[in-house]
Amino acid sequence: MIGPDLNDDEVLLTLLAEMIDADDDPPAPAVQAALVACELARAEGELVALVAESTGEERLVGVRDEIEATVFKFRASNLTVELEIGLDGHAIGVISPPQATEIEVERASAQVPPLHPVCRSDELGRFRMDVANGLCRLRIGTGDNAVITSWFYC
Repeated sequence: MIGPDLNDDEVLLTLLAEMIDADDDPPAPAVQAALVACELARAEGELVALVAESTGEERLVGVRDEIEATVFKFRASNLTVELEIGLDGHAIGVISPPQATEIEVERASAQVPPLHPVCRSDELGRFRMDVANGLCRLRIGTGDNAVITSWFYC
């Protein structure tokens, strides 16, 4: 049996169009992989490591509702970020060395976003913002100079 001439571009385009038109929705694993790939597109920043977490007292993580604030300290090769988060989700922080830059709260996809997910630090590196209730991280700066904190729960 002789098949179509696969050296002819018109034949190839026709066959490809028929295959695409005949196909159903993409498989769920392919869709999930595409969504993960979109998340990786924002992974260009340096990861900032969590170096300390303090609740003011030595308590178990499961009883955070009894404390007033949690303090996180993140360190990268070129900066340190200290962040204090109150029970109401309001946060204050400072970047060292001081710099005026954009700071964005990124959240786990199933969470309700904070009201104002982006703020700007002042020339002394100070900033105030609302954080998502649950799993989130900070993106500090933009483009190639961006750093991203590790995920933390607040």
